[in-house]
Amino acid sequence: MDSSNTESCGTAACESLASQPLVGSARPATDTVFHIEKMDCPSEELQIRQRVGQIAGVEALGFDLQHHRLTVTHRLDDLSPVTSALVELGLPPGRQEEVRTEAFHVPRMDCKNEVAQIRASLGQLAGVEDLHFDLAQRVLTVEHRLPDSIAVMDALAALGMPATLRQPGEPAIRSTFHVPKMDCRNEERQVREALHGTAGIEDLEFDLPQRRLTVVHRLPDTAPILRALTEIGMPPTDAQIPTPTHGGSAGATLRTDTFRIEKMDCPTEEGLIRKRLGSLDGIDGLDFNLMQRKLTVRHTLPSTETIVTALKDIGLPPAEAVASAPGGAQRSVYRIENMDCPTEEGLIREKLQNMPGVQSLDFNLMQRKLTVSHTAPAAELESALHSIGMKAVPDAGGTDIEQSPKPSVSKRQWALMAVAGVSAAVAEAIAFGTGNDSAWPVIGLALVSIATGGWPTYKKGWLALKSGVLNMNALMSIAVTGAILIGQWPEAAMVMFLFA
Repeated sequence: MDSSNTESCGTAACESLASQPLVGSARPATDTVFHIEKMDCPSEELQIRQRVGQIAGVEALGFDLQHHRLTVTHRLDDLSPVTSALVELGLPPGRQEEVRTEAFHVPRMDCKNEVAQIRASLGQLAGVEDLHFDLAQRVLTVEHRLPDSIAVMDALAALGMPATLRQPGEPAIRSTFHVPKMDCRNEERQVREALHGTAGIEDLEFDLPQRRLTVVHRLPDTAPILRALTEIGMPPTDAQIPTPTHGGSAGATLRTDTFRIEKMDCPTEEGLIRKRLGSLDGIDGLDFNLMQRKLTVRHTLPSTETIVTALKDIGLPPAEAVASAPGGAQRSVYRIENMDCPTEEGLIREKLQNMPGVQSLDFNLMQRKLTVSHTAPAAELESALHSIGMKAVPDAGGTDIEQSPKPSVSKRQWALMAVAGVSAAVAEAIAFGTGNDSAWPVIGLALVSIATGGWPTYKKGWLALKSGVLNMNALMSIAVTGAILIGQWPEAAMVMFLFA
């Protein structure tokens, strides 16, 4: 090589470059942000470009004059050449902030709706520079100047989308489990529902003929997977679930309690609950069923009082404990002949679930049975049921489902329905033939039909309205009454008959 190629050309820029050590390109480019209080006009920007832009290893400069911020993209191990150059220019930098890029796996981020929620939430965090979304892999990449990633993970958890931090270059782990009870699509669906949404789990692979489940994950261990499978009654073979140590003392018993929370029906409430209960000592895990408004808590607490108090503090009191700690509660079973659809179930829930001493309600609409776990006197329960028109009779028990007598319809009820149907049909025929919906024969027949076939509906509707519940009986009663008020007598009679 010609030695003349290694000599300085004599210019200031060349002298500066010659004095700098050669910087290898193996080091990844890094963005470092400097706050320079005296940098507020293009004149200072020009000076910095001419001086700092000559430093070997500096690749690009970004200026935010309004906020006095300089971003230096570089491959330097030591930033002292940059800071020295700025000091020489009379523009000493204040704090320096390095922009970091971190990737998070967010299992529940799979559509544009979640993207919008995350943008709105993280966009408010000071220090978050940019967000990148990979919905197919459910990966969120955040460019930020925060001291750590805790604030980002807390914000995601508050949205009901807990995330795990991906370490650069960290490979996903494949864990395979043999699940003897998993042999059809129904069990596959249950496993997907149990494991879906668990932070750190990326994919599930099923081999039903071999009863084998492969989980692709980035978890530190498989304990969350084993617990989830065991809780749905499909424990893997030779799988030992470690005793939880989070918040519990050695030897503490892991318990599972389920609560029904009427106001919990969307990820917003889930996020609030995760944030509140997740900070309690003794809480091992939380599972949410938003469709049924049920919360399952795994914990080592001596009782559920702490959990209930915490839920009340955030305005989400549990209506009942579906699976509560053993105690002195008793179970009473009632047969209710006129309880045969979700309308009656909702009416009974509204009446009983807030009564002192009522712990849980279990409905069997097919057998028309209600099971109540309670500490309150049974007489109070029966009185409350009778007050809403539910004829509750204590069930002796011991009758198998197959042998349970089917609710019968009396001859009198058949006769009344026949009268209601014939009266409604004749009223329709007369109205159609005369073109007069308000003729006296039409009105008389409509009243007979509504009185014989619609009286039970009106009675249930009135009880529902009196209890503050707007169920189907109440809506139908209002609709028929409205039809009568506008003179549509035959339609009112026929609609009531068909509904009854």
